[in-house]
Amino acid sequence: MFDLKELMNNETVKGIMEKVGVSKEQASSVINTAASTMKDKFSGNVEQASSLLSKNENTADDNRLAEEVEEGFLSKLSADDNGIDDGIISKLKGVAMPAIMSVMSSKMSGSNDGGTSGITSMLSGFIDDKDGDGIGMNDVMDTVKGKLGGLFGK
Repeated sequence: MFDLKELMNNETVKGIMEKVGVSKEQASSVINTAASTMKDKFSGNVEQASSLLSKNENTADDNRLAEEVEEGFLSKLSADDNGIDDGIISKLKGVAMPAIMSVMSSKMSGSNDGGTSGITSMLSGFIDDKDGDGIGMNDVMDTVKGKLGGLFGK
């Protein structure tokens, strides 16, 4: 499984964030937005996502999916109340998502869990992170506690 914390601690990704002026606090929002966008776009076509992140040369369909991910990512960043101004968002265009997808591609190709099962595993690691800590499991636990509390009338 792929962990958002791995992306946040990746030297390449951290370097890009610093270079374009994303603060450490904002970096969590950028990573979470990227993960959320990929989850949304890749879930609908796992085979295409697997092809995009493979070591093979990208097809026209792969390139279209990459463009959709990039556009979705930038739109979400612009729409969110994350404190990231439009100037920084425009600097992220064309550098942040390719770097993040490259890290993920390397991770997938370096494991025995490639192909569509690798994408499925990676997507399962992208649990939306409501408090911006880059992990997301606490959010799952909060939800589970809430459901169990409702079940038992608490």
